[in-house]
Amino acid sequence: MEIFEKQKKAFAAHSAPTFAARMADLGKLYAGIKAHQDEIVEAISADFGHRSAFETRMAETSFILVDIKHTQKHLKSWMRRKRRKVALHFMPASNYVDYVPKGVVGILSPWNYPFQLSMAPLVAAIAAGNRVMIKPSEYTPKCNAVIKDILAEIFDEKQVAMVEGGADVAAEFSALAFDHLFFTGSGRVGKYVLQAAAKNLTPVTLELGGQSPAIVGADYSIKKAAKRIMVGKLLNAGQTCIAPDHVLVPQNKISEMVQALLIEGRKLYPSIMGNDEYSAIINDAQLERLCQLRDNAVRDGAVAHKLYNADDEGGKMMPVILDHVSPLMGVMREEIFGPILPVVGYESLDKVIEFVKGDDQPLAAYYFSHDRVELSRLSAEILCGNVTINDTLFHVAQNDLPFGGIGASGMGNYHGYDGFKTFSHAKGVFKQARINGAGMLNPPYSKLARRVIEWLG
Repeated sequence: MEIFEKQKKAFAAHSAPTFAARMADLGKLYAGIKAHQDEIVEAISADFGHRSAFETRMAETSFILVDIKHTQKHLKSWMRRKRRKVALHFMPASNYVDYVPKGVVGILSPWNYPFQLSMAPLVAAIAAGNRVMIKPSEYTPKCNAVIKDILAEIFDEKQVAMVEGGADVAAEFSALAFDHLFFTGSGRVGKYVLQAAAKNLTPVTLELGGQSPAIVGADYSIKKAAKRIMVGKLLNAGQTCIAPDHVLVPQNKISEMVQALLIEGRKLYPSIMGNDEYSAIINDAQLERLCQLRDNAVRDGAVAHKLYNADDEGGKMMPVILDHVSPLMGVMREEIFGPILPVVGYESLDKVIEFVKGDDQPLAAYYFSHDRVELSRLSAEILCGNVTINDTLFHVAQNDLPFGGIGASGMGNYHGYDGFKTFSHAKGVFKQARINGAGMLNPPYSKLARRVIEWLG
């Protein structure tokens, strides 16, 4: 790609941008987003067929504006040279780490939060001093057009550029010799991205997904848990990579949990099909996939409890709670990415841990309990990307927490300082003192040198 070569040459020709330059770029990006906020909201709604305007502001534009302000507030300290300790036998030398830009960064962003998941890595990459190319999802063309206009108003394409197209363009994009490649999407596509990047030894961050459990302890209020789980599940109609995928509840509380989920869901959304606050499914293919997941589960013995007795309509899917599910059903094997929520009973905490560990590591896990021993066990024994305790989703909005997966749910992390470090090279530097004893270890090796080595080891 021609623009890639232009960015590589520009990075080689210019030194790392100063703190002032990075702050100015972030400031211009903030102003551009503020100026185009209404357009972003309208574009995303058009791409989805309908998206709650409030949800887009909360989870997309405001999310990024807060991220930019946090980055600006802390960038000077992030960029500052970090002193490191020197071992006694190397004194009086000094050690330090400089965080320097990697070069040209590629960002492959998905359709479910098309603005946030393009801009969040961009903010971190700019803060770290890189040049950036973005390849967004072809499923959100109207949002892409607004992003492209915002970027064109602010940046020369040699600094930040967008490349559009389908799977063929994404494959070509992944094969470029970026200095870092950042991908958000499915594990299936993530494997292809990783394979393509490996040919260039390009470091990769993968933000993937998986089955994220909500585990409700025996001591926790079913009503409170149900409300918080439904808030997390129905945001963007479940099209969220960290949405709860299933609920694990004590065996004797399954019926109570199913009813509580329905009651709390109806309080949150007094209607579905005519409700402007409830979002549509992105396209017909995704809606069909979700309907098949639901219908196949019912065919295989699951019992479906709809939020309301109405059919799917106008691209919107009626939320449904499933019980009597089995671990072999599709709704329990793959990331759901929609408003379907299975409820599974458990007999003991040991069985919960065994159940979760029997599958791939989730991107998120949610623990509802006030029992410190139980929470400690869950935290220690379940390996996952991130955790929210006694709520859902909120870990992703913490600017000072790393966000990312592990194993099948991804590799690497970002947000705040961790995003800055992801897109920076930590250059370790040893500075020898004018007066030092290093010469005593030069050949020919003396008895003193041998004694020093014996003393050190």
